[in-house]
Amino acid sequence: MDGLVGVNALAAVNMASPVFNIISCFAILIAIGGNTLTAISLGNQDRKRANNYFNNAFFTLLFIAIFIFVIVVFAPGSLARMLGAKEVILHDVVLYMRTFGFFMIPIILNIFLGISMKSIGKP
Repeated sequence: MDGLVGVNALAAVNMASPVFNIISCFAILIAIGGNTLTAISLGNQDRKRANNYFNNAFFTLLFIAIFIFVIVVFAPGSLARMLGAKEVILHDVVLYMRTFGFFMIPIILNIFLGISMKSIGKP
């Protein structure tokens, strides 16, 4: 079976990795920002505002995760071409992106909830 191990498979991983790194960076950015505001509000004993900040950050990331999921799973070919994938590795890039894309929602929410546990004092 072509594409499991070798030069083309490694090239495919290298073509797709920046997309997932950028997605993770946005998740970390929103998670840290939202949870900083949540922690400040909890420190001020303002639970209502803390819940509001937490919910806003959570649902923002959830909508972003769903949007990314749709693009990466249902249109990976277009995304791979935008990244510069040539026909030689296009199939492998698409396969890798689609497979990894199925796990983007849990990964993004894991990043958010991991940071949230620390901000509410339950590491």
